[in-house]
Amino acid sequence: MLAPGGILIPQADILWAAVVEAPHLASRIFAPWDDNLYGLDMTAGLKIVTNVWGKGWVTPAQLLTPPQSWATLDYNTIENPDFKGEITWTAARSGTGHGLSIWFDATLAEGIGFSNGPGMPELVYSMAFFPWSKRVPLTAGDKVSVTLQANLVNEDYIWRWESRVFAREDPDRVRYNFKQSTFFSKPLVPAQLRKQGDSYVPQLTDEGKIAQLILALMSEGKPLGEIARELTAQFPDRFPSWKVALSRVGEMSKKYSA
Repeated sequence: MLAPGGILIPQADILWAAVVEAPHLASRIFAPWDDNLYGLDMTAGLKIVTNVWGKGWVTPAQLLTPPQSWATLDYNTIENPDFKGEITWTAARSGTGHGLSIWFDATLAEGIGFSNGPGMPELVYSMAFFPWSKRVPLTAGDKVSVTLQANLVNEDYIWRWESRVFAREDPDRVRYNFKQSTFFSKPLVPAQLRKQGDSYVPQLTDEGKIAQLILALMSEGKPLGEIARELTAQFPDRFPSWKVALSRVGEMSKKYSA
């Protein structure tokens, strides 16, 4: 929808990633489990919180691997909102890997840009932190391979990061293998999932019946005040007064009427 001769700002972003040692970020996730004073089994909850990416700054000294470019987004030519890329690093030093830090270098216009990378001044745009499922001891020379993927679903992204850590002394042996996704951070209730199946026969709730009645009376050409009176007659527990019913009808009118 850009007008002829219009200029996109920013013009492009280069996304960077590195494995980081960031106890200050990891502690936000693992602290409730590390400090489990009552011995409760909260394993199910840990799976949820380790599949959520967050925000947080790291310094250059916290990088365990050299930064690598994950993607280049040229907004003048990009057509697909989804992206998938694989990155392979060799650990530059020993330490504890807590996950991945992601940042970007932005080109606003020719010769003008900024970065939110490690060592740069902190901006309103924070770095992203994708945690691993557990803390990983790394030794200099260890190989780390990550497939990082973003898929636009409806109006939000589902992120997936699959990580494998190989031992330096045995490059074919996988020491750690994490398959993480923001999809796993959403507790899925079987009863709710069944409601989306092609063979499910839905039964309207009171809320559904209210919406059905309002729309049916609208389609008959009834004025809003009359529809509100019908609501109070059929659903007195939900609409104790005509004014309350009229407010609900008015909201439906704004949303669905021409």
